[in-house]
Amino acid sequence: MLQIICETNEETRYLIFDNAELLWNFSQTLVPALLNLPQWTGTNLCVILITQVPWEKFRRYPGITEPIQLYFPEYSKSDIIQILEKTCPKDEDIEFYRLFVDYIYSVFFDSCDLIDLFRVIPDLYIKFIQPVNEERVSRNDYSLLFNELNPHIELVLDKLYSQHITPLIENQLPIWSLYLLISAFLASYIPQNLDKHLFSKEHEKQKHSRKRRKKEINALKFNEQFTGPQSSEMERIFAIFQSIYQDSMIPYILLLQQSETFVTSHLFTRTERNNVQLFRYLDDSFTL
Repeated sequence: MLQIICETNEETRYLIFDNAELLWNFSQTLVPALLNLPQWTGTNLCVILITQVPWEKFRRYPGITEPIQLYFPEYSKSDIIQILEKTCPKDEDIEFYRLFVDYIYSVFFDSCDLIDLFRVIPDLYIKFIQPVNEERVSRNDYSLLFNELNPHIELVLDKLYSQHITPLIENQLPIWSLYLLISAFLASYIPQNLDKHLFSKEHEKQKHSRKRRKKEINALKFNEQFTGPQSSEMERIFAIFQSIYQDSMIPYILLLQQSETFVTSHLFTRTERNNVQLFRYLDDSFTL
């Protein structure tokens, strides 16, 4: 490919890498090499890295070429609604369709991205309008229309979730990533004041009789304090990870990048409180 680019140096050629944070999984020097390609080859070449990870997380080596950074803010709810309204059938009332789109957004926004919404809305709208076409329900009876739509929404959500998770688990996740996922689950469901009791190595060395040990485990298993899911700082998730995963040589940046991948795949949800990013294990229906 580079040979073809070098032969046609007149117009700019583009190399575009989506989810660029995953490039570090191939080689520690791949990203620096890609950023230096135009200089090394002397060609009219532009390398574009698309990622949700801040550039600061890419600075593994001093002297790495600094790219031009362009930031794209997330779509607001009104932005997404306006975009989805463009799927409205030509013979449909836009106000009626907007109500449908707004409802679908409220159900799906935490479980799928805009591309998924584009894919599911046409079929769901057919189900939504079906009672009206069959003259069983009035167009103004929104509550009944949405109630009839909900079973179809549940099926679509299950299908979407399966599509996101199955390839991620089967083809992409190394074993340490599964431990990171488990750590996020534990951080989401276990109160922070129990961390020392459950994950501290010093606490493990304390001697307990077998009877007392069994009693503690049973008490913890049914303890009412185990509620959730709750949001947790990433530092706590990483601390739990270091406690339960034997190999502590996983670079910190890989943990951050994998966390971003989990957010993209809807396994984590991210919020912010007092300028601190919080993460939460998203769906308790997923099992390892």
